[in-house]
Amino acid sequence: MKIILLSIVMALTLVSCSSDQDPLKDEDKSVKEATPRGKVTPPEPPISTNEILLEMEPAVAQFDEGKESRLKFSVRVLDPEVQKAGYTLKVLNLDQFEGATFDEVTGEFLWTPGSNYVDSDQLINYRDVQVQVTTNTVPAVERLQFFTANIYRSIERPEIISVEGVKAIQEGDNLDFEVLVKDFESDGITAPSIHFFPSIRGVRDASSLVRLVNVSRPDANELTTWLFKLRLETANREITSFNESFQFSYFITSIVGIKSKVATSRLRIVTKAPIPSSTLSRQLDAVAGETSNFSFEVYSPFSSINVGGRVSSEGRIIVDLGKNCIENFRGQVLKCFCQERTVSKFICQLTIKPEESERTARYGFDYLIKNINIHNRTDIEESRKQHTIVVKGVKKPKPEPKPEPEPQPEPEPEPEPEPEPQPEPQPEPEPQPEPSPESKISH
Repeated sequence: MKIILLSIVMALTLVSCSSDQDPLKDEDKSVKEATPRGKVTPPEPPISTNEILLEMEPAVAQFDEGKESRLKFSVRVLDPEVQKAGYTLKVLNLDQFEGATFDEVTGEFLWTPGSNYVDSDQLINYRDVQVQVTTNTVPAVERLQFFTANIYRSIERPEIISVEGVKAIQEGDNLDFEVLVKDFESDGITAPSIHFFPSIRGVRDASSLVRLVNVSRPDANELTTWLFKLRLETANREITSFNESFQFSYFITSIVGIKSKVATSRLRIVTKAPIPSSTLSRQLDAVAGETSNFSFEVYSPFSSINVGGRVSSEGRIIVDLGKNCIENFRGQVLKCFCQERTVSKFICQLTIKPEESERTARYGFDYLIKNINIHNRTDIEESRKQHTIVVKGVKKPKPEPKPEPEPQPEPEPEPEPEPEPQPEPQPEPEPQPEPSPESKISH
């Protein structure tokens, strides 16, 4: 019985607590839901990580066992205010390069790999150098970038001794150059091989333009020295639209499969001014006695609009319509002019009104276009455009012939009038005798 009463009392106590003893009953909703009354917005970073450019020199990090090598890291911030505020530069995994040092002020990384750093069954090992940039702004902006270091085993690897003839060229030309190498494993009969591949991003790659012309030994008495004759071909190719920097990387593989260090060559390729174009048809049709208008564009084919809205072009167009733009034109109206819209495009207008004629006539219309290379003023591409204007004659309508009068019936001949009867002649009276004087007196 006591157990039952105790259970009833506990149940009533629980109900009372659940309904009347809510400690947050009179509190604000934000307190009940445990949310702050005001939200604090953190400050926006002054720039994005993409505006921090981290570069390494040389472009390919190469180390030899037992030899000290140097890398230099540099930072460029696109925002001048952030650049002025400064930054800190660190190598986060410096402890993975035993004995290496890094100068945070100059960005210089020095390291000498140990003599047994590379695995015995490998010719090369790879390790990333983790470089981090932190801006001195509030809030700070960080960028972490990994650079791959190539660590070579200490063996007699082939060497690239010299590179001769790599220089700036104009698009459309071919560049011949030479690479002198030494393959310590060569027997003087089998030549080592050369391999080209794309280099780092950010610079246009030209490795696909290079081909091997010939390989030979320049000195018959030297079995390990080889000369590679190579050619960079740009003929019949559209490579660039201005004066642009290109580069290509390459290495030598010995006859036993050992690779040399990577070499990188840079050159500038200047665009070739293309043949200017026109949108005007080769044949223009007009009608005699009527006014005809022809509008057309003269332009440089490779011009374009860049992101900033400016015209990016390899040439400057000049149009010469001549003093008489149509030969032997006979008509009342003859106008031809061009108006410059951009350095690489003109809008032209041709207006003619041939004289009235029933015959079809042809006239020659030609003009000269020059495209001057803005990166090489001596490079001028000319094009004379020739067109034919066919003027269709209009025949004048012939006057309608007058209708011929209907034939009138011939009149019947009138009967001849009968002759009038002539009066019979009267006999002449007989002459009377003249009276005598005596008789006259008597009367």
